[in-house]
Amino acid sequence: FYSVIGKIPRGSRVVFLFGEIDCREGIIMAVEKGKYKDMDEGISRTIDFYLNVLDSLTKQQEFVIYVQPVAPVLNETREVVKVFNKTLKEKVLKTPSLRFLDILDSLLTADKKGLNPLYEMDGTHMGPEYCKLIETSLQALGLESKQ
Repeated sequence: FYSVIGKIPRGSRVVFLFGEIDCREGIIMAVEKGKYKDMDEGISRTIDFYLNVLDSLTKQQEFVIYVQPVAPVLNETREVVKVFNKTLKEKVLKTPSLRFLDILDSLLTADKKGLNPLYEMDGTHMGPEYCKLIETSLQALGLESKQ
């Protein structure tokens, strides 16, 4: 992680994405092993660690950081991801140095139970069409697109 971070120019605008696999294999397994008393604690503590690292990067590297919600691609983990993203959004919005890319509602179907078919690719990953949501969200946060 830090070796890649060191290659990003100081003062860059950077989008960070916490992976779905980290929710599935990281948090769920940690709860099952008793590291956290429940999912809520696991999610909260994981996000606190994540945001502390990102906040420190805004200071050390002078990054402008945009936080993307976890992609709710897999049916098996979508409910955990939705809870994670709700907590992530709440905490990012309370962290002045970070900006939240509020695209989650668009990624989901109208009933919030599935991945919007517009953004499906192979059942495990999102297709490139979702990048348009990122662009729109960045524009809403005041970042002009380069054409």
